[in-house]
Amino acid sequence: MVYSAGITLLCILIVAPIANAGCADPPGKRVNWAGCSLVGADLHGVDLRGAVLSRADLREANLAGARLSGADFELANLSGANLSKARMSGARLLGADLRGADLSGASLKKARLDRADLSGAKLDGARMDEASFYETVMRNATEATRTTKTDTLSKTKIVSAAPTSLP
Repeated sequence: MVYSAGITLLCILIVAPIANAGCADPPGKRVNWAGCSLVGADLHGVDLRGAVLSRADLREANLAGARLSGADFELANLSGANLSKARMSGARLLGADLRGADLSGASLKKARLDRADLSGAKLDGARMDEASFYETVMRNATEATRTTKTDTLSKTKIVSAAPTSLP
């Protein structure tokens, strides 16, 4: 009986943090909104540095001018989101859905966009120095400003991208 109660308590301690990802927590540095539904949320200008937003649903969210450096958006849905002028240095957007997102003027220095879908995204004036784009889809996206030749565009699928200031 004691053994059974111990296992039950251990299961509760392990599962509780997963079940309560903090979706009701206010925005702030390192907030954990993993898997949360934030469709259409107005988060413009907020400080979400180091936040965990993996698998979050941020469709049509307003993150214009937000501080998102080091944030984790792995497999997040950011389709149609406004990320214009967002500061996303070192952000992880692995496998993220950014179709139709507005990233104009955003800073994505050293960001990881591997396997992300940027189809139809607005990238005008976005800074992507040393960003990684392994197997990223950029179908009909406007291209970003590139100031160095260290962007990793390995196996990036760029189809009908609008030519702008890339060398």
